[in-house]
Amino acid sequence: MRDCVVGLSFLKVLMGGVVVMGSSVRVVVGGLVAGLVVMSVLAGFLWVSLSDLRVKYGVLSAKYSGLEEKYSGLSSKYSELLAKHEGLVSNYTALKSKYAGLTTSYSKLSEEHEALLRNYTSLKGAYSALKARYAELNSTYVKLMAKHKELTAKYEELKAEFNTLSRTYSSLLSNYTGLRNAYLSLKSEYGELQGKYSSLSDEYSALQTRYGDLLNAVEVLMNVTGERAGLINSFKPNFIDWESSLVVKAVKSVNFNAYSDPYEAILKWIVKHIYYNSDTPEVVVTSPNATYEWVTDYYQYASETLREGYGDCEDQAILTAAMVEAYWSMEYGDTYLLWVAETVVTYEGVKYGHDFLIIPFQGGEIAILDPALDIYVPPTNTLTALQEYEELSGIHITYVYGVFSPWRYYYVGASTLNEFAQWLDTH
Repeated sequence: MRDCVVGLSFLKVLMGGVVVMGSSVRVVVGGLVAGLVVMSVLAGFLWVSLSDLRVKYGVLSAKYSGLEEKYSGLSSKYSELLAKHEGLVSNYTALKSKYAGLTTSYSKLSEEHEALLRNYTSLKGAYSALKARYAELNSTYVKLMAKHKELTAKYEELKAEFNTLSRTYSSLLSNYTGLRNAYLSLKSEYGELQGKYSSLSDEYSALQTRYGDLLNAVEVLMNVTGERAGLINSFKPNFIDWESSLVVKAVKSVNFNAYSDPYEAILKWIVKHIYYNSDTPEVVVTSPNATYEWVTDYYQYASETLREGYGDCEDQAILTAAMVEAYWSMEYGDTYLLWVAETVVTYEGVKYGHDFLIIPFQGGEIAILDPALDIYVPPTNTLTALQEYEELSGIHITYVYGVFSPWRYYYVGASTLNEFAQWLDTH
């Protein structure tokens, strides 16, 4: 159809062109021939289109026949479904009526079920409580039965004791009269004793006061004698009273120009002015109940040694320490570290307690001053100085208890010369 329309449009244009060109016969004849040709072409086109339409018509007719058969089948099924629908509608109406009745019955049954459930829950709780109570009562019953048996046995035991006590009571009752008379007599004596007790109580209070005063006095005496005997290590630094006027005066009297070393000058001054004298045995109170012991070593302040003019090794070592500290204070305006060493030495096979002074210097050197033995070891290596001191004195250091300066006491506990040298180098 589309090809036919195109052909007609072309013919129309061609014919219009022929008319426009004129009325020439030749032209007209040519136009007719051309029109015939075009008409032939168009006829061919129309024949092809018609054949195509016939084919399409046959296909559509076949499809129509198939659809018609399907329609007949569907129409038959529709009739059947319509009949079934009407039956289902009838059944639905009946079932709806039954459902309404069942709904009503279900509501009533549901209410009854809720009521029964509440009753069941209540009864279950009551049952659990009764069950627990039963268990409790049963346990109590078992305990009471056991207690009953125990009490029964105890009763029999008490009954036997009662019979014994009854007999004893009878015996005691017979003795009561005699005891009552004795009681009256004792009561009279008690009055007299009460008066005596009051008097003794007053005396005891007075004695207790006096005992407290005596105890305090003994404690003071313990401290004083303990300090003097060197039993209280923390007090020993106090004996180096380098600020004492007597110590300062002694240092000022030293002829330092006569020696190249000021420490040797101080040592020689002490050797010259202070003579060695062993301490007189003294009593030391060692406990509050007045227990005492005799000691042969007694510590003196440096100022006391100067005032008395004598002292043993620790007294002279303490004096040396005080004079060295006073010298430093006057010469340099400051004080420095030094040690009074407390040692045990062996001389000719006998052990002695012995004290001497050690002055540490920078660079790990020390000087040793021992006025009691008139020995001075100038500054040198620590171990070397100690060995030289032993060689000059002829003694052997077997143990070092401790050392003290004017400010503090240190426990050393060195049992060899090497241990003591190591302690000095590390402090």
